[in-house]
Amino acid sequence: APGTPPPQLPLLRAARVVGAELPGGYTFVYAGCPTAFLAPSIEAPDGGRALRTVTQWGLMQVTLGPDARVHSAVYLGKPPSEREMQASRIGCLVGLHVSYLNRLIERFDAGELPDLVLFFSEPWAELLHHDGFGALRDSLLQPYLADALASGAADAAGMGAHVRDTVLDFVRARQPDFPLYQLPATSA
Repeated sequence: APGTPPPQLPLLRAARVVGAELPGGYTFVYAGCPTAFLAPSIEAPDGGRALRTVTQWGLMQVTLGPDARVHSAVYLGKPPSEREMQASRIGCLVGLHVSYLNRLIERFDAGELPDLVLFFSEPWAELLHHDGFGALRDSLLQPYLADALASGAADAAGMGAHVRDTVLDFVRARQPDFPLYQLPATSA
């Protein structure tokens, strides 16, 4: 109706994360969405899926809900370094759609991901772990989805270039936080 503001997109909130340093140098971290904490389990919710690897670094499992979003993540092991399995690095995955996760399902199913710990420690994942990523994601999604809700259809034309340019600007403005990112040259 005229004069009514467009509906607001519900924003994802930080996951609840619990963890502990265990005897022998082991680390345990469990992160999940609110429903994951209602009945904590390593089983996938109905219609969901669990992706699990066990390596020299330990067990890591990412559980997806039926909507292809990360429902929970669990880690138990001796991480390759202190930084690798901080609770915040696991918690930032919860709520993300798999489309943010570098072809996770496709690569896992093809046997290309023998170690989820190392996969989520690769340079591509640094953006997901950055404290500004949530705000960046929300700033990109809010206008797109509000338009889709208001008009009943999403106009994706030009959205890809806008997203690419916005993300590149974000990374360029924080280049010291992403030392391994190779960025294209800017045009004058």
